[in-house]
Amino acid sequence: MKKNKIIIILLLILIILSGYIVYEKVLNKNNEEEKVVNEIVLSGTYNNKSENEYSYHDATLIVSNEKDTSIDFELSAVHGIDIEHVNIGEVKGTATKIKTNKYEFKEEIDDKESIISFEFSSENNIQSVRITELYPDNMNPYAGHNVYFAGKYNKVY
Repeated sequence: MKKNKIIIILLLILIILSGYIVYEKVLNKNNEEEKVVNEIVLSGTYNNKSENEYSYHDATLIVSNEKDTSIDFELSAVHGIDIEHVNIGEVKGTATKIKTNKYEFKEEIDDKESIISFEFSSENNIQSVRITELYPDNMNPYAGHNVYFAGKYNKVY
């Protein structure tokens, strides 16, 4: 009789441990899947285009040399009315990581700090980046009249 009780207790302990091991495996698998979702390959080319009856805008961001703490980038934009009335802008540099998927490029020009921010995301397998600009006196030192870099860019490759 004592032997049967010990076997039953051991079986109960085994069942409880098995359930705990399965739970841990499921929990770890969910954590690993979440990490994969949050890791975005930033390197590549992103595009932002718009057009209306008066003008057009076309901007491209190229991200390269992705590291744990920074990315290199080239940003160019064109704004125009027609082929004869076009303004352009470009800037390239290294943006520093400030938090997961968010980077900032800061540069002092004429004792005034310009900031371009990049916030990367992925939704429904479509990667994008939201660019914001902050310039002293709202004057973009990298571009001509009406040219801007701000907006949402979708990754094209």
